[in-house]
Amino acid sequence: MMRYVKEYWQGHSRDGLLKDGDGFHFYAMTATGTIKEAFEVYESLDGEAIASTLPEMVDLNWKKDLGYENEELLEAVEEDEFSFVKDLANERSKKT
Repeated sequence: MMRYVKEYWQGHSRDGLLKDGDGFHFYAMTATGTIKEAFEVYESLDGEAIASTLPEMVDLNWKKDLGYENEELLEAVEEDEFSFVKDLANERSKKT
């Protein structure tokens, strides 16, 4: 069974369009913490939600590979919210 979580981040966006900003990483994870899908989302200066895929995170384990001792940085999200971000990222990748 998949669970859906997000973590807050600050810094530069993966696409280079946002400098010193903040957003969220969204993950679909297994019960044991392995990431099966990953996306980054942030809001542009004009308020538009921008999402992109994070393929380098797929198949990494939150504890074993990323070194986190627990999941306190992760916030549970509903599948609908995760799907919204996934759709945004997929729509954006079709345009590029």
